Amino acid sequence: VSQYYDVRTYPTDPYYVFAGSQDQGQQRGYLTNEGASELEQNISGDYGHIEFTGNGKSLWSVYPGGSIGYYSNPKTQEGPIADYEIKSNNETVWIPPIMPGPDPSKNIIIAAGGSINESSNGSHLIQLEYINNEKLAATELPFNFAVSGGQISAMAIDHFDQNKWYVATTNGHFYRSVNGGQNFTRTATMLSESH
Repeated sequence: VSQYYDVRTYPTDPYYVFAGSQDQGQQRGYLTNEGASELEQNISGDYGHIEFTGNGKSLWSVYPGGSIGYYSNPKTQEGPIADYEIKSNNETVWIPPIMPGPDPSKNIIIAAGGSINESSNGSHLIQLEYINNEKLAATELPFNFAVSGGQISAMAIDHFDQNKWYVATTNGHFYRSVNGGQNFTRTATMLSESH
């Protein structure tokens, strides 16, 4: 029995699911037609957002505070084979959001975070890419959402136009980019201020 923060179906096997739960960790297993399905705990703790990259084969998940894990074979790996810790002096979003990069074939996600520079007070989008079958490389996108007085709380890329990106912040501001996340324009300021 768990409280789930995120539940996702594995794109390459639609009856196999992954769940991020409160205190019961990251879970995985097959759905059955016989009532409740029994999932196994892959790793303990609190796990939130789950995203897939590499044409749906690889999995990324987030632990509270901004620890991001990458799994190249999520059905069998006990833990992530690479990880990244978001560096932020003022991270108020308990489980920071992540989203797949615009190219579904690549193992790239975009994470909401502080900065790749530990001393920065910014709130930037951080691109993480699994490279050389060994590590995550981080690249900070230029726009600093902290100028609004909040941190990134939600984000999305338009499925019909990969150049259009959207970001909401913890203080209710909404931004839009038309050049793939390089520059953003604030388009609203009265959104919900929750995570």
